[in-house]
Amino acid sequence: MKRVVPSEIQRFCKDCLEVVGTSPPHAASLAAVLAQADQMGYFSHGLNRLAIYVQDVQLKLADGAAVPSIIKETTATAWVDGKNALGPVVGNFCMDVAIKKAKECGIGWIVAKGSNQYGIGSWYSTQALKHNMLGMVFSNASPLVPPTRSEKNAMGTNPLSVAAPAMDGDSFVLDMATSTTAVGVSEISKKKKEKVPLQDMKDNYQPLGSFGSLSAPIRNLKLTHKKLSIEVKKTTQKKIPMAWAQVPDEKPKDTIAKLAWDIKDQMP
Repeated sequence: MKRVVPSEIQRFCKDCLEVVGTSPPHAASLAAVLAQADQMGYFSHGLNRLAIYVQDVQLKLADGAAVPSIIKETTATAWVDGKNALGPVVGNFCMDVAIKKAKECGIGWIVAKGSNQYGIGSWYSTQALKHNMLGMVFSNASPLVPPTRSEKNAMGTNPLSVAAPAMDGDSFVLDMATSTTAVGVSEISKKKKEKVPLQDMKDNYQPLGSFGSLSAPIRNLKLTHKKLSIEVKKTTQKKIPMAWAQVPDEKPKDTIAKLAWDIKDQMP
């Protein structure tokens, strides 16, 4: 089996993205996330996804040069407009703001609209670890998953990630989808013409057709609750950004939330 060093994967991804019009800094940001995913064993979110990002930029479904900006902010919070930029560009921007605010007042809570698929959530949550902070990342997704016992897909896989520092340089990192399995697992199985792992789909069905097989409902009401919490569109009568934003052509765009929490004052 031929081995490829991470730096070569990053170079290849960056070159592919730049060819279709992605700015060099943005291409480098996305390439780093894809390489890290493969290096950590999240093969469904590494090079497997490169063609999707390239196509999004090529077809103008995502803006390869857009720069996110803050719409509104307080001492501890901010609402960011991702401007349809690549997910990692928006994700890095939000996490930088969250960490900055957490350093200033103990916590930073950032919500973004107009984003896109941002890769593995742990790429962002673990950024807080470098500052001895707790990091949390949430995102909605396209409605590919049926709620328990439903006949139609209504919710996204809505991933979440939590990273927390521990003693002696150790840390806790959670990175998961709130569905029975991540969409990428089915993608990989279909490409390799393999069966989906037994624990991920009822009766080990072949991954036929499009996304969201109704044979694999969410099996835990707690997960349903988490999914609804991430999916929520309206919370109060205040002008809080929706967790499911829409662009003029009604194509759903990912919305993300990121939290950095400086917990040293709460430590014994």
